[in-house]
Parts: sequence; structure tokens; C-alpha cells
Amino acid sequence: MEMESLSLSANFPFSRTQIISRGSNPPCLLIHVLMVELRDDILDEINKLYFERLRVKSELDNLAIEDRSKRFDKQLKFEELTASLDSLTGGYYSDQSRLIISKK
Repeated sequence: MEMESLSLSANFPFSRTQIISRGSNPPCLLIHVLMVELRDDILDEINKLYFERLRVKSELDNLAIEDRSKRFDKQLKFEELTASLDSLTGGYYSDQSRLIISKK
């Protein structure tokens, strides 16, 4: 006896915030949902910046000293990513990096 499989898919043309704002929910619930979404977006951005910074650092470490133009560009990108991380973390990233380095 053969088994048939059934697949079901549904797409909804609206977001969580639209569903909540249309109902009779209190405004504080909508604010909470928006804050959670904002927090998630910020954490995603921090993760992307952190791993991009690791890649740039690895590339920088593997460049020959004679390749000054590429080293300058990579160093500048590295500093830019560090500044972005500090901006999103209120300086926490660099503070923790310095703390770790000082303990070595």
C-alpha cells in the first residue's frame, strides 16, 4: 500500500504588527512587539558586523607587509567595523576587547 504525502503552504500578506494593531489589543502590546522586533534586528546587525570583522581581521593578518594599499584598505575596514560594533553596544565591545587583552 502506497502512502501519499500532502504538503500545505500558506502565505499571509501581513506582519505580526499589522495583526496586533488591527485588533482591540492595548497599545502597550503593539509597543512590546515593535521593541522585540527592533531588538532582534539590532542583534542580527551586531552578529553580521562581528563576523565580518573576524573575516577582515583574518584577511589583514594574511596580507604581506609589502602590500600597503590592500593593508590600508583592510585596516580601515577593520576600524570601521569596530566603530560600528561600539556604536551599537555603547562602547562595550572595545571595553571588553581591551579587558581581555590586558589579562593576557
